[in-house]
Amino acid sequence: MKREITISGNSMSNSKGNGVIICSNEVTDDASGDASISIDRNTLSHLKRDGIILQNIAFHKELSITNNEVRQCGRNGIAVLCSYPEILVAGNVVAECKGTGVHVQRGVCSVKECEIVQNGGCGVLLKNIDIVLASLKKHQVVISNCKIKDNKEDGIAIYNSKNLLALIEGNEIDTNWRNGVKIDANSISGASVDDTYEGCLLYTSDAADDSLRVDLGGRRIIKKKKKQ
Repeated sequence: MKREITISGNSMSNSKGNGVIICSNEVTDDASGDASISIDRNTLSHLKRDGIILQNIAFHKELSITNNEVRQCGRNGIAVLCSYPEILVAGNVVAECKGTGVHVQRGVCSVKECEIVQNGGCGVLLKNIDIVLASLKKHQVVISNCKIKDNKEDGIAIYNSKNLLALIEGNEIDTNWRNGVKIDANSISGASVDDTYEGCLLYTSDAADDSLRVDLGGRRIIKKKKKQ
């Protein structure tokens, strides 16, 4: 039986909880592997907790969070805390949330064409990316063509994802309070590293003082390719 969830075109505000929360394994299609979720074109603001949060679920098809506007949440703007082989976060505006703008943990993700500004934590935070799931894709992580500005921690931070296959390109990363891009050393150990940071505009961060970072002060273009 095909399972599908679509949440589209809603306006949610002034809730004492989350805007959208999907949790547990109750909607997982464990037979056909054809379950999917789409969260698209919603407006979420002034929420006590997270704007959009998915946790403790294990679907087998795609998860898309697209074209939403998420503002002034008490915790994270968008949080995906589950193993998932295909996560697309695209075209969203995430602003003025007290926590991280976009937080993905364990799932294999693409963050594209988002505006992530003035959040209290990192702009984009990725942790514990699932290597088994990632074997299905060329890159575990793609962050491209995003505007990541004025966040109170790192613009982009990646932690605890060994043998990382990442593509970070075409982003405008401006005036974040710590580093432009920070990748924890444990994320790049092993023989299968294929990191590309291409065409990103990095502007000066206010406190770029961490020794384990990929960050250039001032406005520069990073081009780092895998050596043949």
